[in-house]
Amino acid sequence: MRIAPSFARCILLAICLGFLGIGCAIPESGHYIESDPPVASNDASNGSSSSLGSWASSSADQSRRTAESMAVERLFLFMPMPYDPETELPTIPPVEEVDFVSDDETALHGWHAHHDNPRAVILYCHGNAGNLTHRAPLLRILNQYVGASVFVFDYRGYGKSEGRPSEGGLYADARAARAWLAEREGIAESDVVLMGRSLGGAVAIHLASEDGARALIIESTFTSVPDMAKLMMPNLPISGLLLNRFESIDKIGDYEGPLFASHGTADRTIPFEHGRQLFAAANEPKTFIPIERSDHNTPLRPAYYQRLAEFLDGLPTAGEIE
Repeated sequence: MRIAPSFARCILLAICLGFLGIGCAIPESGHYIESDPPVASNDASNGSSSSLGSWASSSADQSRRTAESMAVERLFLFMPMPYDPETELPTIPPVEEVDFVSDDETALHGWHAHHDNPRAVILYCHGNAGNLTHRAPLLRILNQYVGASVFVFDYRGYGKSEGRPSEGGLYADARAARAWLAEREGIAESDVVLMGRSLGGAVAIHLASEDGARALIIESTFTSVPDMAKLMMPNLPISGLLLNRFESIDKIGDYEGPLFASHGTADRTIPFEHGRQLFAAANEPKTFIPIERSDHNTPLRPAYYQRLAEFLDGLPTAGEIE
């Protein structure tokens, strides 16, 4: 039996991304740029229905293959969990439950913890697995120990948020979350500190590279999804098949502002070298914190958050960065 090329392509993606997805760390990207239509032949310019029909069929096949690949990537690169209706809102700190919408009217959900005298106002972009309820301990640390107002939100398809995740969708959701946070805290969007871990670091880098930020904080973030694919499966041609790419290494140099980056030296999911490469590609002023003997999901020690608080204390006053 002959296997259709598009089906075989999806099987290859599923096998490769299955290896990448185990360990809940690798994200998805969505920079699919449709190729230009073919130049019309003489027959086509003369109104040949066969040529036009052939091009239409090819275009339809391409669209179908793209949809199939996107579905496979979504399945293995995003690992959302639904919101447990039995979840109780944290009381320390008091949390405001927030419903807001992305620019395409996708309904989104978040938790906001206000601080009366914050060191910073932080938008936190989480990784590719779970939902915001799994970040409740971090919300408490950032609010109570670091002394920040914090907004953590779920991307589309995660927790209570509607829709299906995609690279472009995640970027739009983060923009909407930043706009909501800035209005709620009474500050300019440019005065929000963008913070992201793993996949969330790629989201934060994208926003910072395009719009700026008071500061950018990234933890255990990869250079790009294709780079991770090459690392995990060097002998399989997966990189060229990926439609979702999160090319952070190509974007971070466009951000001009303070950077605080960290990465575990024993990270078995996203290698330490990815963190070093991102840091090397970034502009000054920048700080890099190697977390010795730390794996991807190793809990961070109080000393780390003390360094983070000191970094925030050293930022220019909100409103001074253009």
